[in-house]
Amino acid sequence: MPAGTFHTLHDLVMFEVQENSDVTYRLSGWDRMGPKTNNARRLQVNQAMACIDFDRVALTPVVPVIERNIPDMRERIFLDRHFGLSHIRGEASFTVGAANTPRVLVCLKGDGELACGNVQYGFGRGEVILLPACVGECQCQHRGNLEILEVSLPEGGAA
Repeated sequence: MPAGTFHTLHDLVMFEVQENSDVTYRLSGWDRMGPKTNNARRLQVNQAMACIDFDRVALTPVVPVIERNIPDMRERIFLDRHFGLSHIRGEASFTVGAANTPRVLVCLKGDGELACGNVQYGFGRGEVILLPACVGECQCQHRGNLEILEVSLPEGGAA
């Protein structure tokens, strides 16, 4: 979703890949209370209105592209000049990561082990793993059905 796009989220869990920014401007607090203060959430109506791109009228849905379905189902959800996002589901072992590029893995369902050389790292639902560029490809071994998101840099290196 491009910057300046007005949006609302309610009753869902969202995975957000973005540039490093802690800026959120609220037009509505949805009657929710701040978790630390237990007070109504602050609104920033003037700042939000100044950032909205009013020329943008609609966004089209993202349509995943199936890259392969054996030994795992790998769907490319998104790829642009900033990052790529893939959804991987598997009942057999599969590879993640790539040579000379960092990756971030997020476990959505199940649990397993990541084998990198002679070292194994256990992980489970909700956990996030950073694969530094020097690690390269790793073998992902499941314990039952496994679903992960893999965040990558765009093909050909950093943007």
